[in-house]
Amino acid sequence: MLYAAAYSTYFEIGPVLSETALGNEGGYVYVPKCGLAPCSIPGRHLKPPTNNTGWVDFVITPTVGMGWIVMEDAIEARMVDPLAGDSQSLTWKIVRGSLAPSRTMANFLQGKLPWYRPWLYENATGRAGNLIVPSIKPKDPSEASLWRDQPRKKIGIHYVNLSLPMDWQGCYKCRVNNSGVGAMISYRMTNHFWFDSEVNQFPGSGSSKGSGSATEGLFGIRYGYTGRVWNVYVKARPGFIYYPKTTSFPTGHEFASLSRFALDCGGIIEMNASKRSSFRFDAGTTFVRYLQGLDPRQAPVAYISPTYIATQGNFQVATGYVFRF
Repeated sequence: MLYAAAYSTYFEIGPVLSETALGNEGGYVYVPKCGLAPCSIPGRHLKPPTNNTGWVDFVITPTVGMGWIVMEDAIEARMVDPLAGDSQSLTWKIVRGSLAPSRTMANFLQGKLPWYRPWLYENATGRAGNLIVPSIKPKDPSEASLWRDQPRKKIGIHYVNLSLPMDWQGCYKCRVNNSGVGAMISYRMTNHFWFDSEVNQFPGSGSSKGSGSATEGLFGIRYGYTGRVWNVYVKARPGFIYYPKTTSFPTGHEFASLSRFALDCGGIIEMNASKRSSFRFDAGTTFVRYLQGLDPRQAPVAYISPTYIATQGNFQVATGYVFRF
């Protein structure tokens, strides 16, 4: 329930990929069926102004949502299990999947069938009869530990190119392709999940020291297939971009140092040249949050903030050498 509350809160007002971040939801006030506040229509009684974040959502998801999940489990344990018994017929499978939509969606995200239940398909001693799994069939030790015998740590260096809108002397709000160098460190946590991180330095092309340069740090995970010759992954790595000398609202044209939140999403392909060496290529989009200034849609009274923050996608590509050990 605490996790649901935290997840719901982030979905509403999180810094990136949330309702507030996408389209700057909650950044302006309006009157429903009228327009930007203040707004009135003669002869009509309108609802009060709102910033459209929906405060009730902060409460409904962790409470009603948790109750819904408990209700699904209760229906399956108290009604479906006694009626279906040990039957593996398609009819009862469809019933299980239909009466538990939350668990069905969870199965879908795991790549499993809608009616998959661990206590029905993985219990070594037979059907458990309730939602607590007393014993799980152990996997073949040789298969389970095979990836552990392979090199699980990686370090590497690479060339990186990132397209960024940057402010420096001689160029205001210019989108430039920034070339740089970087280093990466990865650690294999499970068969498919890796911790993945990298730090990149972009020297820039400004006319004075520090102008146009940037430092990027990304720390997250990658998930995918690790083979004998080819490795293919998808990545999601939050981090930051630090500008030692740039301009931003509200400083205007005055130079200052600042940091911005960044999220790098994309794919990675590696070719294993030997047991210890690999060549790596990754590409994706780095989302960066920028403070744009005053929101042109903002009414005189703001409940959250009158400033406008936009999340902008920036193409990033890198290639380099990786040593595995």
